[in-house]
Amino acid sequence: MHAYLIIAHHHFNQLKLLLTLLDDERNDLFVHIDEKVKNKKSVRELCGAAVRKSRIIWVPGHRVTWGGYSQIDCELYLLKEARKVRRYQYYHLISGEDLPLKNQNEIHAFFDANYGNNFVNIGSEKYSKDAEERCRYYYLFQDVIGKSKPYEHFLMKAIRRLGLRLQSISRVDRIGKNFKGGRKLVHGSNWFSITDGLAEYVLDKEEWIYTAFHAGTCVDELFLQSLVMNSSWKHTLYISGYNNGCKGNMRFIHFENGLPHTWRIEEFGRLMESGCCFARKLDETIDEKIIAKQELIEALTTRVESEKRELEELYQEK
Repeated sequence: MHAYLIIAHHHFNQLKLLLTLLDDERNDLFVHIDEKVKNKKSVRELCGAAVRKSRIIWVPGHRVTWGGYSQIDCELYLLKEARKVRRYQYYHLISGEDLPLKNQNEIHAFFDANYGNNFVNIGSEKYSKDAEERCRYYYLFQDVIGKSKPYEHFLMKAIRRLGLRLQSISRVDRIGKNFKGGRKLVHGSNWFSITDGLAEYVLDKEEWIYTAFHAGTCVDELFLQSLVMNSSWKHTLYISGYNNGCKGNMRFIHFENGLPHTWRIEEFGRLMESGCCFARKLDETIDEKIIAKQELIEALTTRVESEKRELEELYQEK
């Protein structure tokens, strides 16, 4: 059994398609709808209707703010809720803007063949200075600044800049306090597929995670990587070492100016040839063709039908 931990806050027709493609007796779907969404009941009715084989669990919504510790808090909460149900072979953290690039038989076969490996993206060591800047100081208002009114936003940003400047002059160093004994801060994509063993290890470290990361910015891209690479769990990575690319977490993601590229219909072939299990990100408001035109579903369905025909031919031969 696999657990899908899904974080969504908009594009719910797209979420419905995602749930349709994940719908399988071997999957339980834990779906988090951001607390800020007002019509959660209608969202659940719309998307829940797409699920017929999986068990779907709507976890209570957190108010998640981009760049804030609330993102880590949400991820840990999803892990805890899933482990209350059972111990899963894999826990897959994905966004409501992701879509699978393989059908469920292929995905389960891949993870069965690689069971014991953990799929965590590890970034390049050359970005370690940027990672340190995210955690060295106290970033004031990080979890409220994104939902503030314009004048409040301006004021909080100004206060935070002043606070960072004063901390720099005073040589505040939260890294030296929380990363002792040669431990390093490591960054990477926050989306993962991990075993129950690593999930248990992460939850056991929740207190330290909060202490080390709650005051930083964009720390959801740091905590899991830092835990893994500073422990014996680094030896369980599917692709070991730094800069392990999209195959590190089996998510096909391309970054532009620090943000994930939104895939278009003309890039469909590139997605399907990537060898990854999931694509991030797709946006129905930017290019609905890659989603609504059904090409992705048709490609997956074609593979399923091909597998059925091969099995039928093999049975007839025997």
